[in-house]
Amino acid sequence: MNYLSPYPFTVGEDTPEAEADKVFDMEGKIIAPGLIDIHCHPAAGFSWLGAPADEIGLNSGVTLLCDGGSSGAANFESLRLFIVEPAKTDILCFLNLSNTGLVTLPQIWCDQNRPHFVVKKDTLSLHQTHIHYPFP
Repeated sequence: MNYLSPYPFTVGEDTPEAEADKVFDMEGKIIAPGLIDIHCHPAAGFSWLGAPADEIGLNSGVTLLCDGGSSGAANFESLRLFIVEPAKTDILCFLNLSNTGLVTLPQIWCDQNRPHFVVKKDTLSLHQTHIHYPFP
């Protein structure tokens, strides 16, 4: 019995098959807890470098994605509404200090465009510093 999972299951050769609803042959497979991707951009359709959340998440054995600043204060609600909430994979968002995150590049940094933000109960938003140098 796995006490961390809401679904009871057992692993092992001596598990009686008669008690099982389903039996999976795991010969040659790796059984591991959910993995965590600590820096990715699960923002397909939102940011130019975004990847599909569930494709790089649950479909790859990753149960938690940490978005590395795809959104900023000006567009975090859109990321939450259109990317984070529909995803089956859990996503923890690091808020970019740029108002628009990685949606628009390059951005020149100045003290006037440092955003303020609110941490929501359902999605933890932290801030992260990205340094963008102006392109010639």
